[in-house]
Amino acid sequence: VAAGFAERWLAWCKVVGETKMPRDFGRNAPETKLREIPWSDIADLRKETGLTDEKITRELADLLSRAQGVLSAELTGVLCKVQQDAFADAEPYEGWPYTDPNGSDTTGLQTVPFENFTTFLATVKRAEDALNPLLKGLPDDVPLVRSRRAFLGQCREWSVFLPLDAQGLQTELVVTVWTEDPFKDPLGKERVDDTAQAFYRNVQLVLGLRVGTGAAAIVKPLEFATTAEMRGQANKVDAVWDWKGVSEPELTFALVDGIPPVGKTLQYQYPTLAPRAVGRSSHLALCAYLHRYGNLKDGNWYVTHGIDLPDALRKAKRSDLASQLPPGIKTIGEKFVFDLKRRLPGPIPKLLPAERETAGKQ
Repeated sequence: VAAGFAERWLAWCKVVGETKMPRDFGRNAPETKLREIPWSDIADLRKETGLTDEKITRELADLLSRAQGVLSAELTGVLCKVQQDAFADAEPYEGWPYTDPNGSDTTGLQTVPFENFTTFLATVKRAEDALNPLLKGLPDDVPLVRSRRAFLGQCREWSVFLPLDAQGLQTELVVTVWTEDPFKDPLGKERVDDTAQAFYRNVQLVLGLRVGTGAAAIVKPLEFATTAEMRGQANKVDAVWDWKGVSEPELTFALVDGIPPVGKTLQYQYPTLAPRAVGRSSHLALCAYLHRYGNLKDGNWYVTHGIDLPDALRKAKRSDLASQLPPGIKTIGEKFVFDLKRRLPGPIPKLLPAERETAGKQ
């Protein structure tokens, strides 16, 4: 029995001694072949021989447990370095690729640079492949394993969401959009007091989507009629997001084609209002927009936008119309439904080094 323990201990020491932790995961980095460390061999032999209460072998098992913690901290540190190289000192907003913890107005819609993000995903994939023999041998109860697994899992999901075509470019994302009653479930994150149909004929979203299909698709605003009969998938718009960013500096929502109040002449027609900014231009602007404003339900994203009509009318120098609004009318708007043909992953949690994660739990 003692010889069996000695044999397994020496085998463990040999594998650990030959393990060289890789730290370069660039495209041209040399291939690293690691062996899985035999963590369970001594514990298995203790059970087989009925020595689970024996002191000397228990100390061996405890030593291996501490070694697992050391390795886990080192693996997290290696992946934190990959993260640091990609994003420097940026702070995520609920997770990568979104940035700015304040999250007010359009600031919560900023993202890390697209090239940095895609390079980060590719580097994490190479790191995970290289480190996999060390990663998969650690039990769930070892410190940092769960946080690291969540980080790597979300990175894999984003890599699936951003697949490459034959030319090495991100594959276009097909999107279908339509409108629905903003007062019926599922709801968006924002709420409105009324729909826009009594005030404006149409609503516009400027998101940078190419409207249409195939070569005929062009970048233009999404425009929908506000009347109830024009809502639903029967009046859907097919579009494409091509990961090239948005030509306009901002994403916007607008009420257009105003109508006069019932019984009034065109002199009292609701005027063109300044659009409301709902995002910032970037290659990942659509993702940030949906994450910030959308609720995900049964595979679709539900987004409600509204405009403070009395305030907007006063800014348009039409206080006369603002004073004649029906009681209780303040925010009017519309609900949009987005059907993405690939599932948008949740944000990637920022990976923290061992000392910071441990401090955060105390």
